[in-house]
Amino acid sequence: MKGLIVFDSYFGNTKLVAEAIGEQIRADGHEAVVVSARDGRPWELTGDFLFVGSPTRFGKPSHRIRKFIKKLEVQLWSSKPMAAFDTYMAGTPNDPIASYFIHDKLKEKGFNVRSPPLMCLVTASEGPLAADALDNAKRYTHEFLLTLGK
Repeated sequence: MKGLIVFDSYFGNTKLVAEAIGEQIRADGHEAVVVSARDGRPWELTGDFLFVGSPTRFGKPSHRIRKFIKKLEVQLWSSKPMAAFDTYMAGTPNDPIASYFIHDKLKEKGFNVRSPPLMCLVTASEGPLAADALDNAKRYTHEFLLTLGK
């Protein structure tokens, strides 16, 4: 199977998470394509499952990821498993974070999105990631892959 990981990153933390997701997909015997929303690539990317991630910016995902979600083809992706992920800095417990925004927008469009999303803590606004963030991303990805085909 082929997994597509589309992400945006400002300080490199979300990129590290996306790459860790890709590493785990490959470790579990699948193909992984990691794509930055900043690359200007065509939006018609394909795969058997999709991860979408962004840093949390003012309680939302980046503009590039919101644009990606808006243009994501329902016909092509509606039946394929998806997962949302983000990087966020701890703050007020009720602060919104990007992964739930991504999750909810994908659900609204009728996509098959895993709950809950993956949330990866950064220790300061520019990082670094919390010590366990990449291990958590790999564990989440492995568990996601175990559900494929069920």
